[in-house]
Amino acid sequence: MRLGSILRDWGWREHAVIFLLSACVLFFELLATRATKIIFSNDFDFIVLALAFLGFGLGGIGAYFLRVIYKRHQIVLTFWLLVAYTASYAACIALLGIDGLHTQVGFFAASLLFYSLAGALISLLFSRSTKIIHTLYAASLGGSAVGALLFIGVLDSIDFEVLMLGGFIAAGTTIFFYLPSLRAGFSAAFGMATVLVLFTIPAPLAMQCGFQYQEVSDKHPIKTIDNSFSHIELYEVDPRFVLRDWTLTEEQHSATHAYAAIIDCVGNTTLVDAPMSEGLSDLFSGIRSTPYLLGTYESAFIMGSGLGSEIQRAVAGGTRDITAVEINPVLVDESRRLGGEHSPYNIEGVRGVISEGRKFLSRTNNVYDLINVSNSKRYGGQGVQPYALLENYLFTEEAFELYLSRLTPDGWFYSTDLIWFATRYKDTLVRVLTDSGSDPKAHVIFFDAGFYGGFLYKNVPLTDNERERIAETLQRRGIVAAPIDEFDLRDALGSERSLVITDDHPFFWNRYVSPINDEELYNNLLSGKNEKFISLGTLVRMFTIAVLSLGFALILTWRCKRAALPYVPYFLGTGFGFMMFEIAIMQKVAPLYASPASAMAWSLTGVLFFAGIGSFFSSGMRAHLLSRARVLSLLAFVTLVVFAATLSRILPHLYAADDTLVIITTLVFTGFPALVLGGLFPLGIRMLPSEEYVPWVFGTNGLASVVGSISAMLVALLYGFTYVFWGAAIAYLVCAFVVKGRP
Repeated sequence: MRLGSILRDWGWREHAVIFLLSACVLFFELLATRATKIIFSNDFDFIVLALAFLGFGLGGIGAYFLRVIYKRHQIVLTFWLLVAYTASYAACIALLGIDGLHTQVGFFAASLLFYSLAGALISLLFSRSTKIIHTLYAASLGGSAVGALLFIGVLDSIDFEVLMLGGFIAAGTTIFFYLPSLRAGFSAAFGMATVLVLFTIPAPLAMQCGFQYQEVSDKHPIKTIDNSFSHIELYEVDPRFVLRDWTLTEEQHSATHAYAAIIDCVGNTTLVDAPMSEGLSDLFSGIRSTPYLLGTYESAFIMGSGLGSEIQRAVAGGTRDITAVEINPVLVDESRRLGGEHSPYNIEGVRGVISEGRKFLSRTNNVYDLINVSNSKRYGGQGVQPYALLENYLFTEEAFELYLSRLTPDGWFYSTDLIWFATRYKDTLVRVLTDSGSDPKAHVIFFDAGFYGGFLYKNVPLTDNERERIAETLQRRGIVAAPIDEFDLRDALGSERSLVITDDHPFFWNRYVSPINDEELYNNLLSGKNEKFISLGTLVRMFTIAVLSLGFALILTWRCKRAALPYVPYFLGTGFGFMMFEIAIMQKVAPLYASPASAMAWSLTGVLFFAGIGSFFSSGMRAHLLSRARVLSLLAFVTLVVFAATLSRILPHLYAADDTLVIITTLVFTGFPALVLGGLFPLGIRMLPSEEYVPWVFGTNGLASVVGSISAMLVALLYGFTYVFWGAAIAYLVCAFVVKGRP
């Protein structure tokens, strides 16, 4: 038998298409989490992109209707492409004139239709290849794993817009592998060409910032950089943007240059290009210089040093030995390029380190006179859905315990940020001190500068003289010092479980409301972050939309293919449970990594790769499929229960582990459960009495995965990721009892 015949019998074309398309879909999805974060900016309404994934399930179901109507696959595909993307083109053109909405709506529409196309094609492939479903599903999961690794591998070396456009085109091009087997003619080729043109529409719009800082709103960036960490825009700004309390003379103004890096259109870091010896050391006197106004330190640790203005403040305060840790190498490189010999990283006594700050401290036994964690945000693994971005592992209870353990006996810990951030951090510190038997009132002093706030902690109790000196020094600069009192203790210690910040529950936006008395300040766009960032209300709305979409699909199933309805609950459970597990494990291993993007890539790769292996080996189950599906579902339940009970106790021991051990640990913890979970979907497909049922169960499985994703975040916000494992376990337990099919 010729090799070509063997390959045709094996279905090489279908496997190649589904592998490449799955890789492109996940690659695009991860790129979209970056693009939408930038497009929708500080509102963080980019989480609506998660709902675009509903198109994957709806596309699968829609393919059934078009296939029934037109009978021939190539006409189905052509019609689907032309209608969907002509509508996308019309929507984008119509919205170009609506200021502030065209980018967001256009990108969302293109994403929704992109997922719909992918869902329709994969549904068609599955439905016409049920005999090799185990290898097709394995190819799909393997392609997704490659897409995850590809994302982290190329984002540091290729321009973002090129990647976005390339992802669109690559996904569309894979269909050309499929068309020849269908004997598609000119109409299909024309439809494909139309898609490739229309795919380019959202790409040039993708990276337009939805928000600009007032200080740079009328400027063009001198440089734009993208890497696996951030989208960065560099600006030259007025020095007063950095030295807010400095009244510059004309001579000083002309001799000083300042730069700002706007990170993901939300955060910023700054640099003053001037030698510290020319009197600049006297000019850093704002709230972020507070610890240096109160004394000098032999050694200081600065987390999130950025372009270097925090280093300059420490040098201005007389600190001799400075360890400055920055996670994004681009910021350090640009500081050295822009500042030249004046760059803070080139100052004698400054040690610049490229690492994640908490990971660095976990690996060192060094102690410091001052630890400064100010205006820093450390987001964990960028989840398979964009709303998984909104957690922060730098200010959990475990993180504070680490910081305090790295102080000298009379060392200081300092943090400042916007007032609602700082208040939230202070509550967590109070809880940590109380749990350790220390009196927060003796060690902590909070200060309020209106829009900004912060706190100082000293390892030994503050004396009355120190309190008076701190209050007087801050008062001269318009900052109010506020010692911790009984009200602070009550607010911090009386918090509900949903407001406690731990590595298992790293969210501080959910229902927290900062105690801001100034109504005008509270109603300011930014001060409403507890509402603008991810909230229960937002997730409930998303959950409602997803459930309504799923309900619509179930009604269609009942009306159009009622015989398929008994098989749907099993696929609902597997889709729901798989996504609950995937998001939970991804977030649990995130603090182990020095790079959030690496955490995402390796955890996703582990889940998808081993699930693909599980799917492949499920082909060995040729008899008693119904009982085997029940056994696998129960095994999944037991595995996830064990994870829920033990993972939070095991992972903290690995925080100081080297990168190789962390990766191995991730693959172990993702591998065994994924092996079990990966075999359940193809087993269910093989038990269906007819291939006509495939689009229905595939579509509802996709919709259930969206519901599972949103449910995972709801549960995590309220109770933590350990409870997400419990939710996934229950889903698979239900699968064991509702599975139906040929025995």
